[in-house]
Amino acid sequence: MEGLGSLLLFAALFYFMMRFGCGAHMVHGHGRGGRDVKMYGGRDYRLCSRACLDKFEEHPDQYASVAGGAR
Repeated sequence: MEGLGSLLLFAALFYFMMRFGCGAHMVHGHGRGGRDVKMYGGRDYRLCSRACLDKFEEHPDQYASVAGGAR
């Protein structure tokens, strides 16, 4: 019974992370391709939404790695 409780706890945490956390963009289909494109540091960055584009434009160094490059 302890194993079942651990599994349910893990499943609940996984659900909340995918729904509201890091995976939220993938769950809603935003992770493929990107709608908005922004050029920064000689590279194109595809962003999933206008809200993400606005955040990127406010602080591009925080979201883009010019030296290593985000892919």
